[in-house]
Amino acid sequence: MIAALALSLGLAFAGECAEFVPIRTGQPFAASIAADGVARCDGVVTPLSDLAGFQALQADCAAADKLALVDIRVLEAEREWYKSELDRVSDVKWYQKPAAHRWAGRLDVVIISVVLTATAVAVQNAGK
Repeated sequence: MIAALALSLGLAFAGECAEFVPIRTGQPFAASIAADGVARCDGVVTPLSDLAGFQALQADCAAADKLALVDIRVLEAEREWYKSELDRVSDVKWYQKPAAHRWAGRLDVVIISVVLTATAVAVQNAGK
């Protein structure tokens, strides 16, 4: 487990091979990895078809990234269009806005309060 963690972090192990070395059928191993048929360092031999599959996967990921960027740009353009539509549609007159209605309601209350108070004072003074 520690070895896998170290590999994922790119850390080197004591005794591991320092470079990639190709191995060909019928050819002796390179001197940097083996001498007299005995390995000098630790490593893994990976079939070429696995590496080709990995390269194809990398190409697919790069293409997916490009498509994602196109999708992001399309979504940003749509968002801007919806913002402009909202601005266009919500361009209402001042008297149609909820704040204007609230102030009108407050003004109504003040007027009614003044009229009722004036009426009460007038009735009280008329009785004297």
